[in-house]
Amino acid sequence: MFRFLVVLFFIVCTSLNVAGQKPPLVFHHLTVADGLSENTIRAIVEDDKGYMWFGCEDGLNKYNGYEFTIYRNTPDNPYSVSSRNITALFIDSKKQLWVVTSNGLNLYDPILDIFYNFNNDKYPALKPLSGNVEGITEDKEGVIWVTTKDNGLYKITSLDKVSKRMSPPFEENCKHLDYLITENDSTLLIGTWDGLFRFNKKTERFIDLRSQYGRGYEVRSIFKDDKQNLWVSTTDGLKIISKDGALTIIKNDEKNINSLGGNNLNNVIPYKKDVYLIGIDGLGIDMYDTKKQLFYHYSDELSSPNLNSLYKDSKGDIWAGTYLNGMNYSNTTTNLFVLKKNDPNSKRAIQKGIITGFLKDYDNTLWITTDGGGIYRRKEGEEDITHYEAGKKGLTNNVIITMMQDKEHFLWFSSYGGGLYKYDPQLDTFYVYNNDPLDSTSLFNNFTKSMIDFNDHIWICGYGGGVSLLDKKTNKFKTYLHSNKDDTTIPTDWVHTFYIDKDSTLWLGTFDGISWYNLKDNNFKNYILKNRSSDSHQVDINTVIDICQDSKGTLWLGTMGGGLISFNKKTGKHYAYTSEKDGLSNNCIKSIVEDDMGNLWLSTNNGITKFNIDTKKCKAFTVKDGLPHCSFYFNSKYKDESGKIYFGSNNGYL
Repeated sequence: MFRFLVVLFFIVCTSLNVAGQKPPLVFHHLTVADGLSENTIRAIVEDDKGYMWFGCEDGLNKYNGYEFTIYRNTPDNPYSVSSRNITALFIDSKKQLWVVTSNGLNLYDPILDIFYNFNNDKYPALKPLSGNVEGITEDKEGVIWVTTKDNGLYKITSLDKVSKRMSPPFEENCKHLDYLITENDSTLLIGTWDGLFRFNKKTERFIDLRSQYGRGYEVRSIFKDDKQNLWVSTTDGLKIISKDGALTIIKNDEKNINSLGGNNLNNVIPYKKDVYLIGIDGLGIDMYDTKKQLFYHYSDELSSPNLNSLYKDSKGDIWAGTYLNGMNYSNTTTNLFVLKKNDPNSKRAIQKGIITGFLKDYDNTLWITTDGGGIYRRKEGEEDITHYEAGKKGLTNNVIITMMQDKEHFLWFSSYGGGLYKYDPQLDTFYVYNNDPLDSTSLFNNFTKSMIDFNDHIWICGYGGGVSLLDKKTNKFKTYLHSNKDDTTIPTDWVHTFYIDKDSTLWLGTFDGISWYNLKDNNFKNYILKNRSSDSHQVDINTVIDICQDSKGTLWLGTMGGGLISFNKKTGKHYAYTSEKDGLSNNCIKSIVEDDMGNLWLSTNNGITKFNIDTKKCKAFTVKDGLPHCSFYFNSKYKDESGKIYFGSNNGYL
């Protein structure tokens, strides 16, 4: 398992802490606002393609990590799912999806994207399963077993073979068969509204287990662990039945905060070695460490403590469906990317605007710039954030693109349409530099972008204006423009970013390659980038959005559509890594940051990619890996002294 840096999309350590400390368990949420058909989720399952299926009170949802496909009953379509109300989901050994609804059983055909429901005449043998179905499982022989509310147990050997109905000869509550699981080769364990029963497949007899395991409780679910222990979730606590039949009962102890949080349980799933997650109705999730015999309670982390379903997928991701409050999901393998969302009603959060830049100044104050929200400042040790917007302290524009700090500790802010701002921290005031068409020593135009303090000048680039140099002593600007007649000028007037490497060389990322400034001769050396990958087709790699030099001295270029490029400054040679060939999440690289372990982290148009410099292997992170839904902004990145990495987006920062 590869190591992850600690970043402010927090890749958090997932090892369990010492006793008494609550291990981190972070959830993100999906609701109807994200495309879910309905906010009450009763069932969850993952298919062999990696799609997540959610059964809701109003539709079946297929989720690919980005968007939902919703299936509902259509009365005039015999191949639609038989009801909107989905109550259970099951994947059999043939990788078929079975859908239990309030109006019977359905089988999904992924090739035709249709459902065979047993209300119609195509499968007359299964017509008794047109309603009242509760649970479904499969034994080792591939036989499907189905429990019903009041019509017994059904055995399905094939879709066109008569299913067999068997009813328990017990009182009414025991005829409501809920959950079932294969206990061993010859028996099934069945939960009812009044305890546990065993069904012998050979003799077709029901065996009453209530004298051994108690009565007067409803069985909600049964889970078999890798030691063949059966975990029975009930309305009266947790019952664990060992392989030899011994019973352990675990219930809430009001005097012990480390005991089970409540007794009305939904289901149990494995989390890690010797650790399990337990869904508790109305109380959220308990993490049960069987080695330490401790329970950790999670409620506030969820969108609601009223859980209906709990599921662990093939990657180890945890999914928790709620009553009325949507889906919660947590990634346990990489941990979740945590999005600090904008909050217009909080003084302790960014209130509005796309996050365009980050900076920690000389006294460890964090500054954040936004497109549309102005500038935000949080001083070290303070929780409240100071907000600067147009009309305050000399600021005249709220579309702030980025910022930098010069050697004299002044802060500089670029803007879209508002010119260039200089901030004096002693006076808490902004001073503005604007373009004057009648003054050739003024700023090139008012649409400024990146800045850098180099050779006692502030270098500024913008949108089609070339590069301006501000002499801090005279407050006069000198502008460099492209000339078709002189190849020592900048390659284009559209310059996107600046970068100073470890040799104090100034690099320009432009819309027509990269360039470095020759201080001695006061001119530029330009490199037009061509695709040198082994891929046969040519791609546009010449628009350079970001530049980063790694700890080994290689320059890395993020391009608009051409992927990631390595550049050798000594030879001028470069190599392109593209998503189709090398596994980047997207070819448009917004920002590049090197972590403390020598990996590159790339924000892209489709998530974040971790790039191993040594192996040249990529690990792409998207919504399915816990990455929140957001679009990243160009060059909006920052790594602080502790190794935390920040990426800015349209919906807050990571």
